[in-house]
Amino acid sequence: DVEISTDEIVAVPGSQEGVAHLGLTLCNPGDVVLLPNPGYPVFEVGAYLGGAELYFYELREENDFLPKFDEIPEDIARRAKYIMVSYPYNPVCAVAPASFYEELIAYAKKYNIIVVHDNAYSEIVFDGNEGISFLSVPGAMEVGVEFNSLSKTYDLTGARLSFLLGNRAVL
Repeated sequence: DVEISTDEIVAVPGSQEGVAHLGLTLCNPGDVVLLPNPGYPVFEVGAYLGGAELYFYELREENDFLPKFDEIPEDIARRAKYIMVSYPYNPVCAVAPASFYEELIAYAKKYNIIVVHDNAYSEIVFDGNEGISFLSVPGAMEVGVEFNSLSKTYDLTGARLSFLLGNRAVL
């Protein structure tokens, strides 16, 4: 449910490489990157190589594995370059509702943070849940980008076919 123009798409040789290179490209020493804990290790790589400070926000079962933005110190949020999110989320199998994305977009706008959504598992959901695109939520294209991949959904892991969609300035 997202309309994308050709200048809002970039092909990448695998989401993993895309996530690492995006962080390396966006970050400078002194920036902060907000990362999930637990989190996929590559989320850290590009930010680390770009000289950014890594700040880990906790994902807890009692909060449906969604971040609690009020637990991120304001001074950290003000220095943040981007926040990494990923739903449906591996390894905890959490799916985020549209209301979470609305809150995320408002948070990103408040602190001028880029949202990077790893949506590689968008089609692998169970129990009546739906893996939605972050970009389908009003305001998302203003603040972020989303990775997706053919690796998981179509079992093409060796083909490394992935893409990054979203905000033109970030792309």
